[in-house]
Amino acid sequence: MAISNQNREELIRQLAKTHYDVIIVGGGITGARLLYDLQSRGMRVLLVEKNDFANNQSSQFEVIAEQEQLSGKEKKRFTQELQYLERNLPTRTNFMTFLNIHNRYGVTDSLTDRIKGTFKPRLHPTSKVLSRKEVVAEHPHLELTDDVKIEQVSVPVIDPVRITLDILKSAHEMGADVINYQKVTDFIYQDQMIRGVRLEDQMTGEEAVIQSRMVINATGRDINELHQLATFTNKNFIHFLSMRSGQWMIKKEALTLGCALSIQGDLQMYPITLVPMENVWVLTVKEPFHMGESAKYSTSESMFNRALDLITHRCPAFNVTYQDVFEGKSINQIDFSHHQKIANDMYVTDTGLISTLGVPFIYARSHAENIGDVVSKRFKKEAGILYQTSETKTRMIQKDISGTKLEINEQKDPRFWSVVDQLGLSLNEINKYQAKINQTAMTSMPEYLSLALLYTLEHEGIYKPTDFLFRRLRLVMVNTPLSLEEIDELFAFFTYHLAWTKEERSYYERDCRFWLKQLQVIQ
Repeated sequence: MAISNQNREELIRQLAKTHYDVIIVGGGITGARLLYDLQSRGMRVLLVEKNDFANNQSSQFEVIAEQEQLSGKEKKRFTQELQYLERNLPTRTNFMTFLNIHNRYGVTDSLTDRIKGTFKPRLHPTSKVLSRKEVVAEHPHLELTDDVKIEQVSVPVIDPVRITLDILKSAHEMGADVINYQKVTDFIYQDQMIRGVRLEDQMTGEEAVIQSRMVINATGRDINELHQLATFTNKNFIHFLSMRSGQWMIKKEALTLGCALSIQGDLQMYPITLVPMENVWVLTVKEPFHMGESAKYSTSESMFNRALDLITHRCPAFNVTYQDVFEGKSINQIDFSHHQKIANDMYVTDTGLISTLGVPFIYARSHAENIGDVVSKRFKKEAGILYQTSETKTRMIQKDISGTKLEINEQKDPRFWSVVDQLGLSLNEINKYQAKINQTAMTSMPEYLSLALLYTLEHEGIYKPTDFLFRRLRLVMVNTPLSLEEIDELFAFFTYHLAWTKEERSYYERDCRFWLKQLQVIQ
């Protein structure tokens, strides 16, 4: 049985009949890595998520940049984890060339450095310093002020949504169970220890009880909700600092840059990154989050405009406005730069609940391995059960899809191959779903949309059309208007295959049409 919402009632009945070793609450990268690690050790594991998978902290494209303040031991760990990521998910680790732009004489540089005109690398240890003449020759469209230094670096850019889904699907193939749109409302206790969860279906409101020997709370910013619920004696909150992360897709034709950019301000903690992806430039900005900020200051547009001011200060020729944005939003995240030690800790309540804040994306595998070791030792102590050690360093998560691009038919819509790349489909799967498309009555929808619909319905647990269009297909949807006939057929597909009620159809259709109109992708 694949990860699918086609028969949710039957799936929940099956889950309620199963006694699990571990239930993981939270479907982001931390929860997915925990599921994969524990299942690979031989445990019986279930993951539940109250929204769509990879919904908040794991929902934005990410540049994996090594920070300059890392110690020698931390740099070695960073390099090792990057190698594991390349080995486990080879086509999801996309190295890009960046120009790292920052002040010639930064506020952290010493007086000797200022006299010599040197500077410290900020993104990557193997950076190449570019002279102004080289910048002009290689990037004629990029005009810079005289007070900047430029480095050329190569760092990976990843899509945590796709990687999270790849890990969940791989764990499911090993026997793990996964379900979304289920909220944990309470715990089941036995001798004052947690032995299961009570779930509420976010679609129907129905409740179910699932039993387990242990529960892990990997809900990110919502960590205290379950942590407090599971605590009888010590009601202390888990404290963490937050930051606001904004990400916007800028129309490709609005910029004439030759490569990705990373721009660092003097007093700025996080660099601004601008990355080319298919038909868009993805602009990412991170700011410290302060309580009591005015609503006007914290809007997506005001955050975008503040970033624009810094970019134009460094690159006066950067001529972009908020009108050039296709889609974007800002979200609150845990600021791991202030929680390196805390984030690696686990919080265990008196009832046995394990809570974790998580870690930066690159360290999620090793963090899951550490928690897996703790769980294995507890099961060994309590029941004398010996589980395998973690094998996540060497296990391949992604299927071998080598040769797929060799068979590309140039006459096909480029968006079809874009969907194939995003979903990581093999040639056999492409042929299988093309045959299914030919057998269906989806006459109005383009082939790329039909392929994505059929696959994600069967293997990635989609339920809402907005999650499908604007999270799973966000790059493909840029500059891709949908006709009214295609939209009607899309809703008919969801209604038939997911057995929507009339109320669900009405609500989701209204919500989806609103977003389509906002993003101007209705013909």
